[in-house]
Amino acid sequence: MRRPLLFALALLLSAPAEALVFVSGDGQGNTSAPPDDPGWSHVGHVGGLGGIYLGNGWVVTANHVPTATAVFQGVWYAAVPGSTVQLHNPDPPNPPYAFADLKVFRIDPSPSLPLLPIRATTPPEAPTITDVTLIAGGALRGAGTSWDGYDGFLWGATTGMHWATNRVFETGMTGGSWTISTDFTKVSMGGTTHEGQGASGDSGGAMFIKNQNEDWELAGVLFAILPFPGQPASTALLGKASQPIGNLTYAIDLAVYRDQLIELTRPECANEVDDDGDSFVDWPDDPECDSELDLTELPDQDLDGVGDPEDNCLVLANADQRDTNLDGYGNLCDGDFDDNGAVGPVDFAEFAQAYLKGLGDPGYDPDIDLDGNGAVTPIDFALFSQMYLDPPGPSGLCGGSPPCP
Repeated sequence: MRRPLLFALALLLSAPAEALVFVSGDGQGNTSAPPDDPGWSHVGHVGGLGGIYLGNGWVVTANHVPTATAVFQGVWYAAVPGSTVQLHNPDPPNPPYAFADLKVFRIDPSPSLPLLPIRATTPPEAPTITDVTLIAGGALRGAGTSWDGYDGFLWGATTGMHWATNRVFETGMTGGSWTISTDFTKVSMGGTTHEGQGASGDSGGAMFIKNQNEDWELAGVLFAILPFPGQPASTALLGKASQPIGNLTYAIDLAVYRDQLIELTRPECANEVDDDGDSFVDWPDDPECDSELDLTELPDQDLDGVGDPEDNCLVLANADQRDTNLDGYGNLCDGDFDDNGAVGPVDFAEFAQAYLKGLGDPGYDPDIDLDGNGAVTPIDFALFSQMYLDPPGPSGLCGGSPPCP
């Protein structure tokens, strides 16, 4: 039964990076991947709080966590400016809750980690038993404490990534986001061996649940806790006989936002869509996909993530598809400045006039700046020389003479 929300949820950010408190041992363990690892390497630190690496250069975290440099396995990755997207609630109940406390942003470079599976269905509530593993970075367990007949623990001061376990308690709309909650329960009252409770600083941590095939999936992003009214600060309290429901930990239910996450963050070979219309969807079923991280399901001979039929420069990688004269040939393989169908003496004369000119200089021509670095340099001359006396391209957009149709 849902506990009445007579007091505010506490976002997991109000103190420096304290986090999961768990009952097993002395509360100082669980600082390396569990034996049945759900995705330890994918969980890291963002802005002093937490974040989860989804793969393909994307991080998911709570929206109240600052977009900042991310740290995974001790390696720092810069946040890409302007890449943050806050996810919206499907069919929001009213305007204040149009957006969830959930966002994604890109990092650069991308960690060498596989895509993290995202759960597709909301888990069943208690009394159905659904085990979860929680991973977050922050303080370990402090000394034991009690209050009003509840036993529990103080939050410790030693920070570090660690894991705990629990079971799904309830699901539903909480604090403007669709959530999954867990209940901090004594082992003697049915709690798990490594029973854990979130604490301040835990935002952006991960909740993992196994699917029907016993494979781990990312099910939630930790974002809030629910203590008892009047409960002393910096404590985690277990249920008691007269009130078996202890403190609650809330994670945003990613099954509700999964379609948005897939569309935003997955490459074509893992986005669950038949992008090339060949009746095969994604790796390994689509023969044009060499891995789940391939950016396109179309043939891509230069491996720039743009499929050949859509690529304006087939033999040189140009993911940006820069084409300043809009003739259907990417600058990187277009030395035909007069658009007569061949790179010839007239084009060489135009190149010579722009040579060594940069942005802002008289005579600078962006069409002749083949590599797009802001100046016409020896690199551009080398590219131009390779094309001399040949047609421009080839381009997947052009079947005949420039400009393309």
